[in-house]
Amino acid sequence: MITSIKNHSNIFKFIGFLDLVEIVEFFIEYKLIPQTEIFMTFARINNVELNSESEADTFISNFTSGKFREIFPEAEILISIRTGPSSVTSVSVYKNKKTADSVAERRNSTIEGLKSLIKSLALTEGKVEILDLKKDSGVGTF
Repeated sequence: MITSIKNHSNIFKFIGFLDLVEIVEFFIEYKLIPQTEIFMTFARINNVELNSESEADTFISNFTSGKFREIFPEAEILISIRTGPSSVTSVSVYKNKKTADSVAERRNSTIEGLKSLIKSLALTEGKVEILDLKKDSGVGTF
């Protein structure tokens, strides 16, 4: 990405001699901003055990028909997987950790509104190391 931007640096001229790439590299080199805040794709994984299968159905229905996207428009990828009769794993992928953190309050209030359905909840998160989407795979919104 940086090489691509450098090849088009005339678009990003700043103060006559610095371009955007040089500024970002300066800030990263001198640890004024962490590189992960800019370039790291970040994911949140919620493993939810619901009180029953019917409550899992209710939980899932709260995120169908575009509602999931309405709640988390900043997410690049949203996936919800029925991992058992009463369990669901949801994965959301963001451009970076800062973006993921920006929706934490909204996530917490959404979970709070559904907590009567939830038996247990485990949140894990981290840097996406591999993201390989097959072009024209036919996978999309269900």
